[in-house]
Amino acid sequence: MRLIRILSILLFFYHSFVLAQDSGSLVRQFIKWETEANPTVLKSSKALPIEHYEIPLDLIKTSFNENFDEATNRSLIFEKDGKKFVRWIIHPDDTKWHKKVKTFLRSQGFDSSTKNYFKGHYTSSRSLIVIDPTTGHEFGIKVSTNQTGGYWNSFKRQRWDDAKKIRAINDMFDHVEDSIGFQYFDIMSEHGAYGIANINQSMVVRSIDQMGISKRHYFPAFAAFDSEWGRKIAKLNGSKKPAQFWNKHLNKPLAKALAEMAATFGFTFNSPHSQNFLVELDENFKPTGKIILRDIGDLEVSRELMDQLGKKDIYKMFNPFFRTRKGFSMKMALIHGTKKPEWMSKDEYKKWGIEFFQTFEETFSSITGVDRSSLGPKTLKLGGSILPNGGKIDFDGASWFIKEYKLKGDKWTQWKEHLSSRLGWRKNNSSMRTGRCLEIILNKLVANHRLL
Repeated sequence: MRLIRILSILLFFYHSFVLAQDSGSLVRQFIKWETEANPTVLKSSKALPIEHYEIPLDLIKTSFNENFDEATNRSLIFEKDGKKFVRWIIHPDDTKWHKKVKTFLRSQGFDSSTKNYFKGHYTSSRSLIVIDPTTGHEFGIKVSTNQTGGYWNSFKRQRWDDAKKIRAINDMFDHVEDSIGFQYFDIMSEHGAYGIANINQSMVVRSIDQMGISKRHYFPAFAAFDSEWGRKIAKLNGSKKPAQFWNKHLNKPLAKALAEMAATFGFTFNSPHSQNFLVELDENFKPTGKIILRDIGDLEVSRELMDQLGKKDIYKMFNPFFRTRKGFSMKMALIHGTKKPEWMSKDEYKKWGIEFFQTFEETFSSITGVDRSSLGPKTLKLGGSILPNGGKIDFDGASWFIKEYKLKGDKWTQWKEHLSSRLGWRKNNSSMRTGRCLEIILNKLVANHRLL
């Protein structure tokens, strides 16, 4: 009996070691793509020191769910002289927002000097991959910074009110996924957040463990447009035509993913550029057909839809910039804010735009039962001629395509009924798959995130 227990313990540690090794190699590859395969801005993939402040835990707001990684919590929260503190991470490029934290600490009479403990890596955006040097544990985190590289780098304060919205949306996704599952997408989960309400700043933790658990590569969508990696992945899958390959394995799967999200939640992306999406690849770099949605803080919601569903509280969680008045809009903007590859012609990209919306409407119709002929409109709008900081594109000013869908007629009523049932918002329907438990959970989430 004792031998069996010893063998069981050894087997547990062996599997943990193998998972850590698998996860580590997948994360290393992910970091390489994030930093070295971004056509817009290249960064170093080498680890760098990450400074932090030490803030008493009783000054910090927190928001976690049951899936939050306890190893991350142990990395960020520690005890000193019998008191718990949070290691508040400073983005290595930030020259503005962390000074607000320093001023806050001084105003509270606490040490405001910076400390050194973590190592970390850049990603393509403001988020970081952080490494605990004691345990080797790795996790993603979003913090405020006024410098990110690329075209959009002027307003990247990670607000606490935004973190609460992100957490509420993440929990909605988790509960629905546990009940009915997602076919075409998954999210890069953000199960935990820490906030300083007084200065409206936060740290949002982004899980990277799911790469190791699923043994899947997360290939950034923008890397498909990299001169080396876009061709390389296509070639590994037997294709010499990257434009056709990525239309099939990025553009159309993305349309399906966004259709499933819109059909299930009524949410759409405000800015669906390629930094917000990851293509899931298996261990042999073959696309699985699933898209990983990376930044759920960039989702927008329709006031008209939430009003008709009786869910004004959910609408109010969103910043006014991420609210639409009527209907909802769908955009395709894969090269917006990045550089087009040499293999992408103007006509090819327009073909992507047309086929994106064909796929989106077919998938949305299939999930909701709304006849495609009821969707409309028949024409695409083009946009994106002006980018921040002097950025330019060369497709006659069109880097994104957009369609606006209006909520009218019996078919749209059918979709709203489908949406209510799918989310568990029709209280008199005992046969719904998600059930009334989700209704109760969502009401609690809205209330809790409003009060935190």
